[in-house]
Amino acid sequence: MNDEQLKETLNIVWMNMFRVVDYLALFETVGENSEKLNKINGHFWGTIQRSALDLAVLNMCKLFDETNKRYEKDTIPSLIEYLESKLSKDHCSFLDNQLLCKLGVCDEVIKTLYKVKDKPEECVNFINTITKSIKDACPNSKHIDLKKLFQYRDKVLAHQERLEQAQRTMLKSLPSLERMLQLATWAKNILLLINKLFFPTEPLPEFLPYLGKATNDVITSALKNNECLG
Repeated sequence: MNDEQLKETLNIVWMNMFRVVDYLALFETVGENSEKLNKINGHFWGTIQRSALDLAVLNMCKLFDETNKRYEKDTIPSLIEYLESKLSKDHCSFLDNQLLCKLGVCDEVIKTLYKVKDKPEECVNFINTITKSIKDACPNSKHIDLKKLFQYRDKVLAHQERLEQAQRTMLKSLPSLERMLQLATWAKNILLLINKLFFPTEPLPEFLPYLGKATNDVITSALKNNECLG
């Protein structure tokens, strides 16, 4: 992967992360107004909400997908592999302690980094520790929430399999909105870190505000129109 390909992958994964947050905001906003919406067109809004959840799950799985490594993919694991192979002493001064902390890198590693980050010769011996800490902190297919999301994608979204009772019960309780947002936030922070290391003068693109506000505006308009008709 060259610099141009890295930047392209970063932008694609960054967009997928924003899609997850957008769809979750849409799901939440409809849910918050479900009692009122059920009175005017419940089936329509229920379909919108279920579709938002399905799309959030699908895009979350795209972020953390580790399956079939024979094919190159635009995912967080592929970006972390690049980080492992390319991080050098020249990048040490761009390592952001706050982002590392948000990613779950332990305090001891961050304290040591603080001491050596401006000393390239010492930092070079510490690079493997940093990349290992990031990789260990990365949610993977064994993560309890991601495991449920991948199973939901594979068995419900992609294939309409006949499920065992235990699987059916488990898939009825997907991770909470809060826990899915935590995964999306981890994704956001690792992307910010990698971009800062390899493209320190080129910030990732800004996107439009989340769907939550737009959905709320549409719902408010729909409810007002219904009141007028009533």
